Amino acid sequence: MKTIFKLLLVPTMLIAFSCSTESTTDVTQENLTATAAKGKKHSVPISARLTNFPDFEIETITCYPELEPDFPNVTLNTNIISGNMTHLGKLRPGSFGRPQAESCNLQEDGSLQVIYKVNYIGANGDEIRTTEYVTIICDDPDCFTGTFEGTEGYDLAIVIDGGSGRFEGATGHMDFIGATFGPDGSSWELKGEITY
Repeated sequence: MKTIFKLLLVPTMLIAFSCSTESTTDVTQENLTATAAKGKKHSVPISARLTNFPDFEIETITCYPELEPDFPNVTLNTNIISGNMTHLGKLRPGSFGRPQAESCNLQEDGSLQVIYKVNYIGANGDEIRTTEYVTIICDDPDCFTGTFEGTEGYDLAIVIDGGSGRFEGATGHMDFIGATFGPDGSSWELKGEITY
């Protein structure tokens, strides 16, 4: 009788262990990469906590106001971005946001609308690329401090429009949260959804 009980217990334990192993490995990086490689796209939340600082050596553009000639020219720089983003981890050097000169648009209220092209490079070299529709709101006449947000009139503040590695062909969107800037750079969070 004891022998029969032991024999029945062993297969039951094997079944229990095999079930628990599958459930814990479903969310591993290997499975996400393998799923993407098989062409099965999935949508997942994405978020980030970021900072940047201007790099005057990469590129600087000046936005010329058309509505108020006395308004100071606003200089926008390509910004080096650092921080952490879900699915990418800690961002690598080479992540930057570049303002598009032809998109500068001064509003009657003194805010400035501009489009940025941004790339976020992850710890393993995979990259997410975005187009970001930004409204800059100055707190002082020289625009040294202020806030920024998604531009009204666009369905999405930040459009994910591709990438490299497992993010090739990625789509999605994000929004700015608590975005501020000053002489030493900017800080903000992002929240949204990515499909890859």
